[in-house]
Amino acid sequence: SDGTISGRIESHDWKKGWTSMRSCTVAGHNYLILFRSSGTDVHVHKLHSNGRIGAKTADSKWSKGYTSIAVAHIAQKVFLYAIKKGSGKLVVHRLWSDGTISGRIQLKDWADGWTSMDAYSCGSKHFLMLLRESKGHFHVHTLGADGKIGRRLDRKDWTSGYTNLAVFPVAGCVHPNVMFFLKKKNGDGHIHAIGKDGKIGWHIPPHTMVSKNVRAISGSVLTPGDISALNHLA
Repeated sequence: SDGTISGRIESHDWKKGWTSMRSCTVAGHNYLILFRSSGTDVHVHKLHSNGRIGAKTADSKWSKGYTSIAVAHIAQKVFLYAIKKGSGKLVVHRLWSDGTISGRIQLKDWADGWTSMDAYSCGSKHFLMLLRESKGHFHVHTLGADGKIGRRLDRKDWTSGYTNLAVFPVAGCVHPNVMFFLKKKNGDGHIHAIGKDGKIGWHIPPHTMVSKNVRAISGSVLTPGDISALNHLA
């Protein structure tokens, strides 16, 4: 609860090559989703309340090359988004409450180069944000109640090299979400507000959020000191 990391709870000796993973909750059941970009494996495991990894609930074989995944919670439903950096192919699936993956709901063939993405909600509206590292492009698309990707809502063309993207909901602030993005090469990072309409908003300077507690996606509350430490990226 104080933001420190415990000792190791457990370890697994799996085969190499896993490149992406996400956790999610479906109808009160917790799962861990893993992708292997170099192979064709998509696995889902149960997650127990003590943090330990449980039985495998899905073992799917997809085509190679999926490099980034995102999970969206929409009206008690959970949807899985996976994209290939090399081709721009993006697929949408639903994750069922028993931990299995549905058939494909949607396919998008976009330009290549998309390296990171995250899903978020603003009230009853839902969105998918994508980052293209090589160009510095950030796109926001709407998500429908059926999980399908809709129109492009927003676009930003910033400098290239941003390698990490994350969106977090916040409490006690005028904007419902903030986005963090970071360059691996030089540590250059920024924080931007996301408006109630889902669009990327203003840059948040280091002093702006230190007077408010912020609730991160994990459910833990960050103190003003935590926010001050995070804001050195801005």
